[in-house]
Amino acid sequence: NRQRAAGTALPEALVKAGVVRFRTILLTSMTTFIGLLPMIFDKNFATHMFVPLAVSLAFGILIGTVITLLLVPSLYYITEDLFAPGSEPTN
Repeated sequence: NRQRAAGTALPEALVKAGVVRFRTILLTSMTTFIGLLPMIFDKNFATHMFVPLAVSLAFGILIGTVITLLLVPSLYYITEDLFAPGSEPTN
């Protein structure tokens, strides 16, 4: 939003925001996923009830990463394109 307020075009602002946040989001997600791998592959009977929790959390993190890095900027671009002042619907 700051880039847009400064007059930057929407595609360029989205790319800059993605570049700035990419490493942080990816490192956080990957360390969480890798940290859950020992629990996922644990064969100890006492902890077997936590394996589904670890699997769902780990893959939820990966899906959330993809959504955060790709889907949210895409939906923002589509929303701005549809509802921006001065945009007219095409028929």
